Amino acid sequence: MSDTRVIPGSTDSQPAGRPAGGPSARDLATTALILGVAGLAWFGWGQAGLAEGWAVFLQAGSVAALAVAAAGGFALRRLHSGSSAMEDARLRRGYWKVVATEVIAIVAGNVALGSAGRPAYVPAWTLLVVGVHFLPLARLFRIPGLSAAGLVLAAAAIGAAAAGAAAGVAPSLIAGLAGGVVCVTCAAFCLRQAAPRGRRA
Repeated sequence: MSDTRVIPGSTDSQPAGRPAGGPSARDLATTALILGVAGLAWFGWGQAGLAEGWAVFLQAGSVAALAVAAAGGFALRRLHSGSSAMEDARLRRGYWKVVATEVIAIVAGNVALGSAGRPAYVPAWTLLVVGVHFLPLARLFRIPGLSAAGLVLAAAAIGAAAAGAAAGVAPSLIAGLAGGVVCVTCAAFCLRQAAPRGRRA
């Protein structure tokens, strides 16, 4: 059972190591690990629509994503006994509802695009759904950076689709590059936040 403390002036208990009103170091490290892996996947997907001169950027991004994911995994291992918002059953149910909705939306949209003969736009749709699903997760885990990342990803997804329609640029290139950069940047931000919180936990 996790240790709890009572916040002065409040009747709510707070898991030890999780500052009131903010995410725990463990949740930040977990988020960094997941986003690092996601960034690696997006940079890889971007190479499916590779244009001349972009390979070096996508490959460098993949290396950065791998490094951030490894750092997140190391931090999570160090903080494995720390508190997590997922210990709250209600929040845990909310998390899985968001993830389930995300998966259903991605699959349904991809099937629809395939049926319409527009499979090239699958990366843009997927990025849009991923970005939107960051918004409720930001509230659940109290990580404001996820909201900003979600909005940027959604905008990039729309831009990728527009570029594909108007300029003939492969949506996978723009979606992959944007998805990778945003995920890795947000992951690094979470790691930076996790370090001082982990020392206080």
